[in-house]
Amino acid sequence: RSEALRRFGDFLLNPQHLSSSVRANVLMVVAIGAEPKEWEQLRQLAKSSVNPLEKQDYYHLLGLPQDSALAQRALAMALTNEAPQTLRASIWDAVAEQHADETVQFLIANWSRVEPLVDISSVPRSVPQVASNSANLATLEALNGFGMAHIPTSARSTLHKVAAQVRDNIRIHGRLGEVDRWLKSHAGITV
Repeated sequence: RSEALRRFGDFLLNPQHLSSSVRANVLMVVAIGAEPKEWEQLRQLAKSSVNPLEKQDYYHLLGLPQDSALAQRALAMALTNEAPQTLRASIWDAVAEQHADETVQFLIANWSRVEPLVDISSVPRSVPQVASNSANLATLEALNGFGMAHIPTSARSTLHKVAAQVRDNIRIHGRLGEVDRWLKSHAGITV
């Protein structure tokens, strides 16, 4: 992380300091571990970029922080006019990679503001897809409630697939303690 931050600092002073092959990795490491200062620097890069592909990448990066407060800021920003409308779903998809439960809660709570940003044909997939990394029964229940209220019965295939994925995630997370205990009991064994 410290090397990525050093390279990011150099990049901010002179973008030519990072080759395109290294830039993506450095920016991703910085984004995932971002603190408010780095997040704001990425945000300024997104706002000032004139290259549509770079702008898309920067706005996506703003959704990647592990920090919950920054993830919430990214979600809130996605409902403003700051990011181009076509990139807003990318922001909440990025947040959902590490904060699926919070993203689902946010999208459902703000559905009246989110729905106009979603193509009508994408509604059946928009909220369910962000839940796919969840391992939380409450999120599954919220998702099912959302589906009953906003997704026609004939268009719930994504909802059903994601619900199955969340149930599987819950099952797997429930067994992680067993895996940890097994690993500890076999720590000195070499194969």
